[in-house]
Amino acid sequence: MTEWLRMRVYALRAVSPVVYRIFVAVAFAGLAGSIPEVIFNFYVQSLGYDNSVAGQLAGVVRLAGFVFGVPLGLLVDRFGGIRAIQVGALLNAIVWVGLVQITDLTVMRVLYFLGGLFASSVMVGTVPTLTRVVPVEQRAQVLGVNFSLFVLMGFLGALLGGWLPGVVATFRGISAVSAPAYQAVLVVPIVLSGAVLFVLHGVHARVIALAPQGAHGVAGDVTVATSVPLIILMTTGNLAMGFAGGILHPFMNLFFRQEYGFVDATVGLLVAGLSLALGLGGMFGRPVAQALGPRRGLVVLLGLAAVIGAGTLIPQPWIAYACYLLSTFLIGMAFPFFDLLLIASVAPHQRGLTKSVSSMQWSIGWAVAAFFSGQLQVQYGFWLPIVIFAGGQGLAAVLAWHLPYRDQRSAPVTVVATERASA
Repeated sequence: MTEWLRMRVYALRAVSPVVYRIFVAVAFAGLAGSIPEVIFNFYVQSLGYDNSVAGQLAGVVRLAGFVFGVPLGLLVDRFGGIRAIQVGALLNAIVWVGLVQITDLTVMRVLYFLGGLFASSVMVGTVPTLTRVVPVEQRAQVLGVNFSLFVLMGFLGALLGGWLPGVVATFRGISAVSAPAYQAVLVVPIVLSGAVLFVLHGVHARVIALAPQGAHGVAGDVTVATSVPLIILMTTGNLAMGFAGGILHPFMNLFFRQEYGFVDATVGLLVAGLSLALGLGGMFGRPVAQALGPRRGLVVLLGLAAVIGAGTLIPQPWIAYACYLLSTFLIGMAFPFFDLLLIASVAPHQRGLTKSVSSMQWSIGWAVAAFFSGQLQVQYGFWLPIVIFAGGQGLAAVLAWHLPYRDQRSAPVTVVATERASA
C-alpha cells in the first residue's frame, strides 16, 4: 500500500499545475451545487409553498441543462472551457443573490432555471479544458479524479446542507426550519461561486505538440469534424447508463427501508456509502485503462457491474448491499471512460458540444427511468427495477464495444501552462 501511494503521488506531481487549480474550482463548484439540492425544497416549503411547487422547481433545474445543452456546448467550443467555467460561476452567484431575496414564485422559477443552466456551464467546460492541458496518457487519471471530485463534493455538500441550518439557528436564535435559516445557508453557494472565480483568475492554458501534424492532428487528436448525428450515436452509451442508474439508484433509500425495515439512520449511512463508492471508483480506473485500453476497460467494468449488480436480488440485506456497493464502485471506475472515448473520437473544437450531448443523453435517460421506476415499484416491487438496472449496464457495455469510437493514441506532447488573463 505504501508503494502504491508513493507511485500515485509521483504520478500526480507530473500533472500540470493548472489541472490542480481546475480541481479546486471543481470542488468549490460541486459544493455550491450540492448544498441547495438538500435544502432548497425545504426553503420553498418554509415560504408557504407545497410539495408540488418544490417538485416543479426540481424539474426546472434539470430541464435547463437539457434544453440548452447543445448551445452551451457550442459556446464552450467557441470561447473555451476556462471562460465558460468563470462566466457560469459569476452568473450562478448573481442568480443565487436573487433567489435568497425574492419570494415571488414566477421569478423564482426563472432564476432557478437559469441557475441550472449556469451550473451546467461549469460542468460542461471542465472536461474539454482538462483534456486540453494534459497529455493523452494522463487523461484517464485526470478525468477520473474530476468525476470523483464532483461526486464526493456532492456527498460533502449533502452533509453540510443538512447541518448548517442548525448551526445558523443556534447562533441567531431562530428555528432551524425557518425561511431566514435557510436563506442564510443559501448564501454559501454565492461565496463558493466567488471562490471558483478567485481560483481560476488569470489562468490561460494551451498545449504545444512536439510531434508533427498528421492525419489525426495535434498529439494524435482528430482534426476532421464529426457530424452531429454521429456524436449523438456515440453518446447512446451514456443514455443507457443514465437509464440504468435512474431506474434504481434514486430509490435505494426506499429499497432498504421497505424490503428490510432498516431505520432512517441506517439507511442514511448505507446511501452515503454508495455515494462514496461511486466517487472513489473514479480514482481507480487508470490502471484498467492502461492495461486494457478505454474501450475494453469500459466493457469489462460495465459487464462486471451488470453481473454483480444482479446480486442485489439476493434476499439477504448485507449481501444485497455488498453487491450493489461493488457494482456502484465499478460504475464509478467506468464512467470517465466514456469521456475518454468521446474525446478521442472528435476534433478538439467539438469537445464542448460532445460533452453537452453526452450529459443530455445521461440526464434524459435518468429522468425517464426514474419516472417509470416508481410505477414499476408499485406494481412489481423492486425485483424488476433491479433486473433493468443490471440489464442496462450490460447494454451500455455492448454499446461501448460496438459504437464507432476511436481509441486513444499517445503522442509526444508538452503542456505549457501560463497564468494570464484569458482574452
